[in-house]
Amino acid sequence: MKKKHNKKYYVGNIKEFSHFNGWFMGQFMDKDKYPLLKNKDVEIAWKKIPQNYSEPNHIHKKGLEINIVISGRLNLHINNKKFVVKAGQFFIIYPEAILSADKVGKHTEVIVVKCPSVKGDKFKVK
Repeated sequence: MKKKHNKKYYVGNIKEFSHFNGWFMGQFMDKDKYPLLKNKDVEIAWKKIPQNYSEPNHIHKKGLEINIVISGRLNLHINNKKFVVKAGQFFIIYPEAILSADKVGKHTEVIVVKCPSVKGDKFKVK
């Protein structure tokens, strides 16, 4: 389902964006295919995270990232401190904070909002 009108709104289905790992808005979107979803100010995703998912230590140098756990749970390390974030909870990662994740719960879904949308703003760290 894709609806748009005079560049004023866009109505879509998250399934359309499975090849983007749930990301459906940001500066990385194809301007010709998704002109209303290409945006340098914000990135938005609805991520369905597999149970065997893990994310190595990384930082963002420019972006602020807000993560809202819709279902399931995430085991995180933020600046080497362990957190278990469950459905109904959120976490915010400011630039230069070190984040990693492992041991994801069943049926984990997370809404992610990152601003600004900066290409290549993810750096692996030890």
